[in-house]
Amino acid sequence: MLDPEIYGVGAYGLERDKMIEGDPTARAAGFLLEQHEVPINFFGGGLLPADVDGKHKPKNSAKAPIIGTQDDGGPYDAPFDAVNVWEFDVKWRSTPTASIELATQLPVAAFDSIFPCGPTSTRDCLPQPGITDQTQFLDHLGYRQRPTWRLAYRTFGPVETMTTNQSVEAAPGVSGVRWYEILRLGDHYHLHQQGTYAPTDGVHRRTPLDGQHRDGQVRQHGAGLQRRQRH
Repeated sequence: MLDPEIYGVGAYGLERDKMIEGDPTARAAGFLLEQHEVPINFFGGGLLPADVDGKHKPKNSAKAPIIGTQDDGGPYDAPFDAVNVWEFDVKWRSTPTASIELATQLPVAAFDSIFPCGPTSTRDCLPQPGITDQTQFLDHLGYRQRPTWRLAYRTFGPVETMTTNQSVEAAPGVSGVRWYEILRLGDHYHLHQQGTYAPTDGVHRRTPLDGQHRDGQVRQHGAGLQRRQRH
C-alpha cells in the first residue's frame, strides 16, 4: 500500500542484454530518493537519465548520469539555482550491486521556473491560438522543478556531453526555454554553456527538442504558441 506521507523519486537500472534476448530472468535494481532521507531540492519533481545519441557508446564501467534542477524561488527551499547531477551504477554479478549518489551541484544563472497562471488553475497557463477556454490552455510544466526534455548524451572520446532544457518564466508573464550543455571528463562535471531562449516577441515557448549533432553543435527545435518557430 502506498504511504501518502512519503514523497520521493525512483531511479532504476534494468538488465538490458537479457531483456533484449527476451530472457525472463532479467533483473532490475532501484532506489527511492525519499524526502525524509534526502533534501527534496536535490531531486525536486523528478530526474532525467542520460539518453545515448550516436554510434559511440559510453564505457561499460561508466556510471550513468541522472540530472535534475533546483530553483531558489521554487517550492522545495533550494538555497540557489543549480543543475543537480546524480550518478547511478549497477553491476550485474551473481549478486548484483548498485549505488546512487549526488555527484555534484552546478550553480547556474538565475531562473524562475514558476509561471503565473490564471486564478482557476496552477497548470493550464499558456494560451493556444483561437482557444479562449482556459481549461484547454497548455501546461507550462515549470512547476515540475526539473528539466522536462530528454537528457541527450553523446561521447566524443574522453569528453562526454549532455544537453537538456526546461520551461521557465523568461520575462514577466512570458514562457521561455532555459537550456544547458554539461560536460563530463573523467569524474568531473562542468557546465559548459547555458542560455534562455525567449526573443522579445511576446510568443510563449516551452520544452523544445534539443540535442547535439555529431559535429558538436547544440541544436534546438521548437514551436511558439502563436506561430511556428524553428531555431
